[in-house]
Amino acid sequence: MNIQIINSVKELEKYNLQWENLINDSENPEIFYSWNWISNFLKYMCNKGIEIFIILILDQKEIMGIMPLCIEKRKVGFITARVMHPIVNKTADYCSFYFHKKYNEYELLKRGFKVIYENKEKWDYIELTNFNTRNRSTYLIKQIIESVFHSKCFFEQSVMAPYLKYGSIDNKINKKQLKDIERRERKLEKDHNLEIYINAKWNREVWDEFIKLHREKWGKGIFFNKEYIEFYEQLIPKLEEKDQLEFSYLKVDGSLAAIHFGFKTEKKVYYYIPVYSSQYLTKGVGSILLKHIVENYSKSRMEFDFLRGDEKYKFDWTDKVHMNYNFYIINENRKIYLSNYISLVLWAKKNKTIRKLLKK
Repeated sequence: MNIQIINSVKELEKYNLQWENLINDSENPEIFYSWNWISNFLKYMCNKGIEIFIILILDQKEIMGIMPLCIEKRKVGFITARVMHPIVNKTADYCSFYFHKKYNEYELLKRGFKVIYENKEKWDYIELTNFNTRNRSTYLIKQIIESVFHSKCFFEQSVMAPYLKYGSIDNKINKKQLKDIERRERKLEKDHNLEIYINAKWNREVWDEFIKLHREKWGKGIFFNKEYIEFYEQLIPKLEEKDQLEFSYLKVDGSLAAIHFGFKTEKKVYYYIPVYSSQYLTKGVGSILLKHIVENYSKSRMEFDFLRGDEKYKFDWTDKVHMNYNFYIINENRKIYLSNYISLVLWAKKNKTIRKLLKK
């Protein structure tokens, strides 16, 4: 078993094909783990001062595992700490370490963390966010950190990730809600010119309206950030080339009323960012578009992933969920302060009064 630490994008580019092969041969490949996603992120989203720290675990020339991490300086409480975290954590609903399904994941994970601890002079604190229960690593991280490396590993449940398994849709759907969506659609068709485009080609006019509607809904969100817009606009043609873009929209009397920007693979659909116009807030345009997207892929995909978030409408379609977890690992050199700070923050999340004080 050979270990290589990658510290530059140029060096990483040599492994693009092997990266894709590994993801395809892992147990739970996700769109967020793909070469297109991470290479695009490194090009457009990595701020200056961030150190790439990607661990490749190799068996001769075959990649057995990848731990795609980076290190950046960030405020943790009242001190500036060197924080190690997954590279794509700003844009990915799921983060993970990637391992070939034919190898023992526990052993690979242990070997990867050994490298991290051998380089502990580089980091003060590790923050692993949105590790999903689909992946075995999520269940193994805390055990390995505490029993093998004798370090403290804090963890917390972060957020639910509901998903729909096609085939069980008739049993799980809220039929009353579905009838209401269909009623609203009939009324729109009666009173207006209704156009619905599912799995459409990306076009600039719809995309610009998507950004506008997102800004109106969320204020100073990600689409006020030039880096995010550039990241997605450069990623989209790469996704289209592989038939991995899910771009759908609904028009009322020629006006864009609801838009979905998401993804798809051979097995699943990702419901990533939906938006709708406040002008049609009471018309249920978002629900109508979602219904058509779900139905469109019912014969060609195995799963519809609503991604992270416990919004009520998702549970009108399914009762199946996975959970995202966050892990916080302390380096001994800052152990007392950071341990106390993280303990306080995790406790404060459950206490409204303390949470308000921490925000002041």
